[in-house]
Amino acid sequence: LATNSFLAFETAASTLKKYLENVLRNPNEPKFRKINKSNTAFQNRVLAARGGEDVLLTCGFVEADGQFVLPDGANTDELNNALALLVTKSDEMKEEEHRKVEAMKEKAKQERLAKNQEKNLLKAQLAGDKEARKDSDWKPKMSAASAKGGKAITRFEDVGVDLNAGGG
Repeated sequence: LATNSFLAFETAASTLKKYLENVLRNPNEPKFRKINKSNTAFQNRVLAARGGEDVLLTCGFVEADGQFVLPDGANTDELNNALALLVTKSDEMKEEEHRKVEAMKEKAKQERLAKNQEKNLLKAQLAGDKEARKDSDWKPKMSAASAKGGKAITRFEDVGVDLNAGGG
């Protein structure tokens, strides 16, 4: 069951926990000892997950007439063990998922910081260029035409504008 994605595991595990808790609270109640295999919610939550059916079989449920049935007199120790394992594994997977989310947040934060530093550097360079142009003796280090090898500037691409880059 734990080989599923976090969401598939959590969905199956929470559903299985409810089934097992119901049986353990009401061990002599027949309606809690049977699970209809054709139940859409059961199919989508438990049977769709790898290992979902195996958990029930390990707990002592048997397949009969399109249902999973826990026979009378079945050992509840297996139910308790399975319930404890589901709770433990669920907690472990939640913690792992939380670590992954926090790592993704930290990575996004670092990328934002790097982008902001680059942006601030460009702003500082532009401000410096603007201030330098105020000087009456200022001359460009290189004209756009000379940067192009002396050819005439006739297209946007000649001055570094990429019309296919989109947006701005």
